[in-house]
Amino acid sequence: MLWPKKLPINNTIMREIQEMFNLIPNLSDAELTKSFMIKTNDNMVALYLASLIRSITAMHDLINNKLEFRAAEGLSLEKEKPKETASKDEKKDAVKKGKEEPTEKSS
Repeated sequence: MLWPKKLPINNTIMREIQEMFNLIPNLSDAELTKSFMIKTNDNMVALYLASLIRSITAMHDLINNKLEFRAAEGLSLEKEKPKETASKDEKKDAVKKGKEEPTEKSS
């Protein structure tokens, strides 16, 4: 629209644009470039460490969950096993004392 000169140039907008360009740092200065690189590297190290800690914590929680699941599963199996093991132990004791002949399935 400005090119065909249908609208007049707004000097307020032009001043703001010029101010924005003047606030941009001069990156040809080696010291400024180095300080930007150091700051960026520091931020990246912090981000990397945060990500690493988060993944380690998640892995730790996963392992704890698996151990709790196995323990809960073991408890439920132990509730069912005492009846079976008691009967097996009684049979073994009976065989040792000679009261009962061991019963084996013949194939």
